[in-house]
Amino acid sequence: MEKNDEIIPPAVAIFSPSKQEIQEKSKATLVCLASGFYPDNLNLVWKVNGAERTEGVGTDETSTSYGNTSSLTSRLRISAQEWFNPLNRFECVANFFTNETRESIHKFIYGDAGCALTEESYMLHGNSLKLTYLILCGKAFLYAILVCTLMLTAKAGGTLYTE
Repeated sequence: MEKNDEIIPPAVAIFSPSKQEIQEKSKATLVCLASGFYPDNLNLVWKVNGAERTEGVGTDETSTSYGNTSSLTSRLRISAQEWFNPLNRFECVANFFTNETRESIHKFIYGDAGCALTEESYMLHGNSLKLTYLILCGKAFLYAILVCTLMLTAKAGGTLYTE
């Protein structure tokens, strides 16, 4: 790198895991892409809920050049259970140097709630679910009374009212 060369910071993006991978393998791979940076001296770090994660991480050994800029990809492979927790925060940090000063760009994504029932959502919607259940039980009870009444009417020869 020449002294007068312009330093270009990366554009950083995180991509969600594919549904197919989650269904077939019960695993989820998040992808972090840093692109459009110069020079190609950059490293990517994964954090989960603020703590650095090295297990399940695969980062390209060298960046790929596109003209005057480069790109680098890193993958974080986690369990589907870890991905389907909306409280989990997955962060990709791109570290690079500008004029001998370390700079960082942070991008993050939260786990997917999916259709999982969390304790918080249960507490939030629990009472309405209980009410719905009681209404359905009440309807079933009234239907049973109606059917019994019709059966008794049929057994009595259809004459409940005598004049």
